[in-house]
Amino acid sequence: MAKGVGFLRYLKKAKPTMHRLLLGLGFITALVAACEVTTPSELEIGFPALHQPPTTLEVFAPGRISSHHVQRDIAIAPDSAIILYTLASPERAFAAIMEVRRSEQGWSTPKVAPFSGRFMDLEPAFSPDGRWLYFSSNRPLSGDSTQDFDLWRVPRTVQGWGKPENLGHPVNGPGDDFYPSLAANGNLYFTASRPDSKGNEDIYQAIWTDSGYSSPTPLGTGINSTGFEFNAFVSPDESYLIFTGYARPG
Repeated sequence: MAKGVGFLRYLKKAKPTMHRLLLGLGFITALVAACEVTTPSELEIGFPALHQPPTTLEVFAPGRISSHHVQRDIAIAPDSAIILYTLASPERAFAAIMEVRRSEQGWSTPKVAPFSGRFMDLEPAFSPDGRWLYFSSNRPLSGDSTQDFDLWRVPRTVQGWGKPENLGHPVNGPGDDFYPSLAANGNLYFTASRPDSKGNEDIYQAIWTDSGYSSPTPLGTGINSTGFEFNAFVSPDESYLIFTGYARPG
């Protein structure tokens, strides 16, 4: 848990120089190129049967997705046709969302998703119907200057991925917003640190209405504390919530 918090805090505090960003992008580009030597007959090696949960704890797709590099935030499409995850450079100066697709020939080699690779993108999460992918990014609303981390979403279509769009106000605040998770009714759960937070980082809920999202509110004391609460996953029917807690009292 502490390691996860460390990565989150690093991303929030770090202001990568252009040199580090170029090194990070170069690292990911080189890693993708190395993956492309895989032959078609090897595409299924290391991939578990997604519809058959393992009976014991095991590494996911060793050598194909899981490796000694920094991978995190895996998202599997509801139809099990696409896997997305975050790949970060060794110093966490750059992060991109990687994509693996399944076809009749098997799983493709990992590639940077078409909508990612220029700015720091991380924490992909599908909507329960698979039509949208939500993620956190420091990409600017316009121009080339990076900003704080906002929540974005990109439509998934028959032709591929559409154009990313910022969730805007009132969801995104003046600080960083991370770890989106969607319920089937459109309600959004995410992590932020705001004036009304109970602790260092809290889990917030923004309710979907006919006119868009309501102003986010922190979940109650049954979830949030004076410590850290983050990386929430909400079930499609909102019957349960899974999250990470750190430095919680008691």
